Amino acid sequence: MKRRGPIISISGVAFIVDVESESFTQFYNPANRIPFEKIRKDADGYYLLYDKYASNIWTGNQEVYPVHVRKVTIPPIAQLDPVGLSEKYDIPLCEIQKW
Repeated sequence: MKRRGPIISISGVAFIVDVESESFTQFYNPANRIPFEKIRKDADGYYLLYDKYASNIWTGNQEVYPVHVRKVTIPPIAQLDPVGLSEKYDIPLCEIQKW
């Protein structure tokens, strides 16, 4: 049986942290996914531009965006689902927890 990852709220919408498929999967709409590769990094940490209308990432201009798009801070994946990372990459959990 496949393990279900933890839930993260992205702008009030529930997503499952799916380390196996390397994406966030919307809880009530599994066809809606946000790939981890779309997460960006800046001086403040990790973030994504979330389009509330599409319930997914904003694909438009990354510098200027409408009011329905929010910059959402995302914790590191190692913090969100250390167990999933441990299982996927066969790394002891105690090592991942040090990240």
